[in-house]
Amino acid sequence: MGVVYRPPSRFAWAIAALSVATIGAATPSGAATSDAAYCAQLAALAMNYTGTSTAGAAMRPGPLEMWAVDHCKDRPAEAIPMLEKTLRDNRVPLPVR
Repeated sequence: MGVVYRPPSRFAWAIAALSVATIGAATPSGAATSDAAYCAQLAALAMNYTGTSTAGAAMRPGPLEMWAVDHCKDRPAEAIPMLEKTLRDNRVPLPVR
């Protein structure tokens, strides 16, 4: 059974809007902010378009994806490669960095 398309939730749109708003923020740790924003975009995509489903239940990301989503704020350098791989494996286009 393949990946089932689900339209983005309101939460995903909120994360995307927040990410776009924070990408251009001028802070001393601009790179860290940028990584966290990009990670948030990847996390929103992973939550909506990856995972497994059984007996008609909603799709749920696996434990590695959930770890990466949980660590986007404090450890984006470790979370980003995991989320990118998951999205590429599920043929979900990656956002522009």
